[in-house]
Amino acid sequence: MLYSQVDLTKLTDNQITHLLYDFRDDGQDGDIILVVGSRKTLVYRMPLAVNLYHAGRAPRMLLSGGVQWPDWSDTEAHLMRQYALDCGVPDAAITVENESDNTIENAEFSARILTKTGMPQRILVVTNSFHMFRLVALLRTYLPASVALTYCAADDTNTREGNWFKTDVGRMRVAHEMTSVQAGIAAGVIRDFEVELKD
Repeated sequence: MLYSQVDLTKLTDNQITHLLYDFRDDGQDGDIILVVGSRKTLVYRMPLAVNLYHAGRAPRMLLSGGVQWPDWSDTEAHLMRQYALDCGVPDAAITVENESDNTIENAEFSARILTKTGMPQRILVVTNSFHMFRLVALLRTYLPASVALTYCAADDTNTREGNWFKTDVGRMRVAHEMTSVQAGIAAGVIRDFEVELKD
């Protein structure tokens, strides 16, 4: 079934969990680590990205995010860069994408940079676990089909695989992710894709 045809209102919690959270780190090394920004990217995503770098999983980082939150001194990408530098990642290993304002632009603008700098064979994708479904759908739209993705998901406090359904915040975030992907397909910014609805 195409994802655009799924009636989201009829999905069980188990089916939603399988759709959104079935992205496992396959342990493979890549050519670059892609991290997209968020309000708490320095709390959840960057620690994971830095650990991946120091573990030798990929030799470079692409940090994507142009939003400057009200209490932040700079944009997401610039603060992610500083975080990486403070953690011992050399500046030469870091590329910054500093213009994107949302996940669509994270994917689109990152793909443009990679086209100019050399398209990798495999990207280690770092985002929160509940956000991976949407980000991957967008990357599959904007990147060549030949690019392999390894999913490196960071868990937050209340929207993890095992507890998203226990709070209103978790349910709201998950519903936003799922409806945003369908809206993106309808708007022509996400390529439709097949899904399997598991019990």
